[in-house]
Amino acid sequence: MRMIFNLTFAAIVMLSVPSAIGGNFQYFITGGVAYPIYDKDLTKVYNAGLHLGIGLGYTLSDRVMLIGNVQVSNLPLDEEEYLKSIDAFKKENQAEEGSATVLTGSLNLKYSFSRARSGEAPFLTGGATIGRFIAGDVLLSESVDNDITETVIDGKGKSAFGLNAGAGFNVHLSSKSFLFFEARYTILFADKPRVHIIPLQFGVAFR
Repeated sequence: MRMIFNLTFAAIVMLSVPSAIGGNFQYFITGGVAYPIYDKDLTKVYNAGLHLGIGLGYTLSDRVMLIGNVQVSNLPLDEEEYLKSIDAFKKENQAEEGSATVLTGSLNLKYSFSRARSGEAPFLTGGATIGRFIAGDVLLSESVDNDITETVIDGKGKSAFGLNAGAGFNVHLSSKSFLFFEARYTILFADKPRVHIIPLQFGVAFR
């Protein structure tokens, strides 16, 4: 619930700032899939999951844009691998819920290789990130002497700074809007787990 509140609050701020100060702004809405790629504490226990984001860009030149965005990724728990990680893997045992959430806020520069207002325009992007990784509570059901016992294993959260870099391409619809595809490598400098994810996302930008 807190993640939804934070994302909603960020959306309200991003929508209100341009109207307050004016300028050459664009809004971004993205969706896709986030893949955990490093390290084993992350990749073995969590699967790829839904990725959503919002952003606000300001045009600095005909090729360069400054973009602030907030993105959230949900990584579902891999039940079998989780049970193995805590030495509780048995046919009768179950681990439910426990998905992880990665919430990030980034400030990026985006460089487009084309000035064209139509067609495809490849781009590179990169910048600084601040994020929070939250491992959800896990409901563990274990069979002990033919009885089922249930235990809630509390999740943990940690915040960290990081970096991100990516590439993609724009497909311009008009002078005021375009579609885009982007692959972005995001790193949070945190331990156990070290959070490295790659969101593959489609989006739309409009003025």
